[in-house]
Amino acid sequence: MKRFLTLVAVVLSFAATQTARAWNNIGHATIAVIAERHLTDEAKEKCRAYLKHNLPYYASWMDYWRNCPGFEETHYWHSVPVDEKNKQVKGETRNAAYQINRICKQMRKYHKLKDSIVADNLKYLIHMVGDMHCPVHTKYSVNEPDLKQ
Repeated sequence: MKRFLTLVAVVLSFAATQTARAWNNIGHATIAVIAERHLTDEAKEKCRAYLKHNLPYYASWMDYWRNCPGFEETHYWHSVPVDEKNKQVKGETRNAAYQINRICKQMRKYHKLKDSIVADNLKYLIHMVGDMHCPVHTKYSVNEPDLKQ
């Protein structure tokens, strides 16, 4: 019995460490499931028509494509820089907040865009909104100490 309990404790300790891997597929999918539950039936239908899948299916899509040729710029779209007062650093375009706003403006006229652009924009939004719910996706500006003293 003692061996069995030891084995169970070891297995549980390894299982518990899996959740410490920051924002993984499960974290992204969870946010996407919650978001999908808040969509109207019409919005769900439109998303499915463009994506051919539900939202959680593409929740981690950006993590897999950001290092592929043609998608390198999206590597920077996973976080938001903030200053010492936790206010978003304005003027930067290589971050999730800027890109979410840009895509939302573009999607207001989604019916005039190519279907492939609409689908990619939805995939980006699904992922970046998930990233914005993870604290480690905030880039804090660090004031370097003055070493000239």
